[in-house]
This record gives sequence, C-alpha cells and structure tokens, in this order.
Amino acid sequence: ARCNSFAWMSPQSVKSPNKSDNLKREVQGLLNKVCPENIATIVQKISAIEVTQASQLSAIIELIFKKVLAEPHYCETYADLVFGLKTTFPEFPPSDGGKPISFRSS
Repeated sequence: ARCNSFAWMSPQSVKSPNKSDNLKREVQGLLNKVCPENIATIVQKISAIEVTQASQLSAIIELIFKKVLAEPHYCETYADLVFGLKTTFPEFPPSDGGKPISFRSS
C-alpha cells in the first residue's frame, strides 16, 4: 500500500500550487535571504522572474513592502533592491483608466 502524505487532510484542503503561489513562494524565499552583502544577487534573481500579469507584479511589490516593514534595520538594503528592480519589470495598462501599473508607480 502506498502512503499518501495528504491522507489526513480533506480533499478540499489539498490543492496544487498555482503559478501565483509559486511566484510568491520564490520571491519570499529570495527576500528571506536579503542582506547588504548579497543584494546584487537577489536583484538579479528577482529580475529573472517572468512577470506576465499586473497581479503578479502587485504581489511582488506587496511582498517587498511587507518585508521592509518587518525588517526596518535593512531599510537601506531594501531601497537598493527597489532601485535595482525599478526598470526591470514590464508596465501594465490600468484596469480602471488610471495610471499604468508598474514597479515605479506602485
């Protein structure tokens, strides 16, 4: 008999991670490694993530913002991260006729 690691969970609570969950997990994992000595590497790795939707860009921005608030002692390091990423990601047309959604405008 095969052992299912999700056997104790109800079928409704078991769901496979979607692209958005994977993106958030990847970015959060990189943000957890941020320190002044490796910020250039982190910028490079986050820049390499393919962002095809405004919601994905918003998720990345939200994760960075939450991390900055949680770790104010790395404020300057996160400022360097934002500076390094500001021209990396695409700009998306606004859904409500307002300003375009971009890393700079959010």
